[in-house]
Amino acid sequence: EDRRHWFPTLAPDGVGGAIVTYSSFMAPGISDDIRAQRVSAEGITVWGPDGVALCDVAGPQKFPVITADGAGGAIVAWPDARIASDIYAQRVDGDGVTLWAPDGIALCTAIGEQYDLRIAGDGLGGAMVSWTDGRDGYYQGMDVYAARVSATGSLVWSSDGVALCTADGDQRRSAIVSDGAGGAIV
Repeated sequence: EDRRHWFPTLAPDGVGGAIVTYSSFMAPGISDDIRAQRVSAEGITVWGPDGVALCDVAGPQKFPVITADGAGGAIVAWPDARIASDIYAQRVDGDGVTLWAPDGIALCTAIGEQYDLRIAGDGLGGAMVSWTDGRDGYYQGMDVYAARVSATGSLVWSSDGVALCTADGDQRRSAIVSDGAGGAIV
């Protein structure tokens, strides 16, 4: 099997190892998927030779971001082009079992392009994701939006995210950190 792995990011698993997520594809012309692998403190891959699929629907999924969920697993978010340029997320537990809907849940399906994601845990088993958003059209400038998802996969803030900055011009490449009280500083 000629599987290639791209754009890895990782988070601690809470017991000395890590969970790594990456974009993976079999061969040119086959769409990219999102996969994850847990590596033990001893350097042993735990979830089989090729990890577990977090999303393997048609259309490219690339550039995943990851944060620990505080319970031995992780939450992963990614830009997803299964229909348009959207944002999806999936939670995986320490055993490699996905906990939300198959192929992830939608955090944002607004029109326009959403990309350049950042993620932080919310301290309650969920996560907050910020991104660059083009829902108002490229010539109106890019904006910064964010969404919060609970440990159970429910959107906490409004669907399609909340606008953090829609000033004239472009706002891009946000950074995000938990505020320790269920919110974030972006």
